Amino acid sequence: AADEPQVLAKIAQVVDILRTIDEQAEDTVPVHGDFHEGQLLVKNGHVSGLIDIDTAGPGERSDEWATLLAHLSGLQLD
Repeated sequence: AADEPQVLAKIAQVVDILRTIDEQAEDTVPVHGDFHEGQLLVKNGHVSGLIDIDTAGPGERSDEWATLLAHLSGLQLD
């Protein structure tokens, strides 16, 4: 982002917001471990399956959503 001042400014805003959030402990739950759009099977606009579960195990649900959001954000940059 160093050569994209607008992106760098937006990242700085997000970091500032994240610093103000109180950390809350999450329950450890079963997670995919590598969750992103390429791991989902969709039929008629609904998720019908999940693939590549070799990294499944205990974790925090927020990590799964963060991985998915990061992948989707990366798609937008292309």
